[in-house]
Amino acid sequence: MKKLIFVFAFFAFSCGSDEDNYPIISGCTDSSSFNYDANANTDDGSCIPVLLGCTDPASFNYDANANTDDGSCGSVLLGCTDSSSFNYDANANTDDGSCIPVLLGCTDPTSINYDANANTDDGSCVDETTNSLIGTWVSVLQDSDDGDEGVNSLVLNADGTGSRRVLFPLSGELIYSDLTWSTAASVLTLDYEIDTENSVLNYTFTSDDTLQITDEEGDVNIAHRLNSDLVGSWSGVLTEDDGSQGQININFYDDSLGVEELVWPSDSSNEAITWMSTSTEITIFSNDSASDNLILGYTFIDINNVDVTIEGEFATTLTRN
Repeated sequence: MKKLIFVFAFFAFSCGSDEDNYPIISGCTDSSSFNYDANANTDDGSCIPVLLGCTDPASFNYDANANTDDGSCGSVLLGCTDSSSFNYDANANTDDGSCIPVLLGCTDPTSINYDANANTDDGSCVDETTNSLIGTWVSVLQDSDDGDEGVNSLVLNADGTGSRRVLFPLSGELIYSDLTWSTAASVLTLDYEIDTENSVLNYTFTSDDTLQITDEEGDVNIAHRLNSDLVGSWSGVLTEDDGSQGQININFYDDSLGVEELVWPSDSSNEAITWMSTSTEITIFSNDSASDNLILGYTFIDINNVDVTIEGEFATTLTRN
């Protein structure tokens, strides 16, 4: 009995000493945490969750909140990051202040309207051949059916758009269409918006401001470029043989239309006109009647004053309003 008591006492003593050999070690005991401590045997609430990201401060996408590198670090790529800029770099991730704004214009050095400041071509380049045709061209047509004389006005703009208007004063017939145009090798192609067929015209310059045009049927016509210096509003004084005086007011529009007003002490008139010009003459066609055309000789005194003759005789000096 005494021996049994001794053995039990020895066993109890041994168990008590094991607890003394394993002290408490505080720390994070969650193995999924960033700061897991494999040596800790007592959790102290200090566990920090894993935050994935780039932990390299020199990288483009460095994440100061990340505590665990996930291999996503990217190198800094300098460049223009503004997608609306001329030199936008889709590969750049860090703007370096080099962005250049888009400047539209003609970038072809061989074009007459080349813009050395432009960095983005806007399709406005005009070659020498095209430039020679830009303007308003007017010619006289003859109706083969009734002999009515009509005026054909062709407006060719630098952007390839334009319009055509044919007016027959006697019948009052008016043909109008917007169009697009192009030229190559002395051939002018007109694409009318209201007609599915194009006009393909051969042309030859007989002077800088005069075209000889041959249509698809072989008919030849002469077209004159409007003198843009004449466009505007003009006024002058007319004197009759008996000494009475009146005033003439003319508006010349850049599409070959216009208005002519005559004011006399006892009478006045106001009518729409179509006009054309050569380097020395202005022909005025009445849009309201089949009256005779009025042909005026003209000479510029300066940009705002023009001497006008009728049948070779001085008529008046027109002054720009």
